[in-house]
Parts: sequence; structure tokens; C-alpha cells
Amino acid sequence: MTRRRTSSFPTWVLLDVEADIDDESRGNPTTTAEAQTSSGQLVKVSFFAADPPGLSHFRVHCPGLTEKFDFLGKLCILHSVDDLALISVGSACGSKIE
Repeated sequence: MTRRRTSSFPTWVLLDVEADIDDESRGNPTTTAEAQTSSGQLVKVSFFAADPPGLSHFRVHCPGLTEKFDFLGKLCILHSVDDLALISVGSACGSKIE
């Protein structure tokens, strides 16, 4: 028996373990969430789903921050389950690290 999809989302994905840093909002994400750091820095995280065997990925956008000077290390997916993902995003804000 063939299982019919009830939405445009794949039933499962292959997920890239690193997230991309994006200096501007672009593309056509499957979904986007946003929040603020403790210092008020806006962080937008977009998910781009791809049908397997394509690789799905996250893209992080922080207005005003640049990859070369403000981010500390690579952004990585620490854990994902169902429709939740924990992403490590380190940034330096002056002498403070978030």
C-alpha cells in the first residue's frame, strides 16, 4: 500500500549537521522562526526542506552581524527530533560572548 502525503512537507529528511550563516534574508524557506538574544540581537532561523536524497538545511540570519567578524565558530545542529531542532549559534557582541 502506498502512503499518501497530506502536506507538501517530506515525511522525513536528511539534515545537514551545519547551519549556514546568511547576511540577508533570501530564498524560499519551508518555515522561519525568530527570537532575540539576551542583549536584544535579532536571530532568524529558516529551514529549507528537500525531498530525500536531497539535503535539508538551516540558514541563520542576524541583521547587523557579519560572518567574518561577529560569529564564533561554525553553527551546528546539536539535536533534532520530530519538528524541533537545537542549533548552536555563538556570537561576540563587543566584549560579551552570547
